[in-house]
Order: sequence, then C-alpha cells, then structure tokens
Amino acid sequence: MDRLHKDYVLIYLSRDQHTIPDKFEKFGAPRHYFLDENGKILFSTFGVLEPAGFFTVLDEADLSKEN
Repeated sequence: MDRLHKDYVLIYLSRDQHTIPDKFEKFGAPRHYFLDENGKILFSTFGVLEPAGFFTVLDEADLSKEN
C-alpha cells in the first residue's frame, strides 16, 4: 500500500455505484488501470490477484511509465 500511495493516485469505481468513463471497459471486473498525468491509459489488466501477483502488475505498470 505504501508503494501505491507513494507512486499513484488511487481511485475506486464500481459500475453499480458510479458512472464509468467511456475509455474504461465496463465488463470483466475487477480491472486495474494505470494512467499518466494526462489521463492516457499506459497499462491495464483485469482479474483478482494475490499480493505477489499484484507486485508483478505494478512492475509492469512502472515499465510502461518509463516508455
């Protein structure tokens, strides 16, 4: 959680409770998106992940930020 809060802005959206912006998929939950400061999607994935798997996703998102 420290890494997430340090490097990212966390937002939770539920299609049952929120209006989902058009650029995001509305099916296949849960989905994880990583955006740049302009809102461009750099990396996305979906599915329930164990903590170790989520660290791999964060590593991939970090690589996307660098490119």
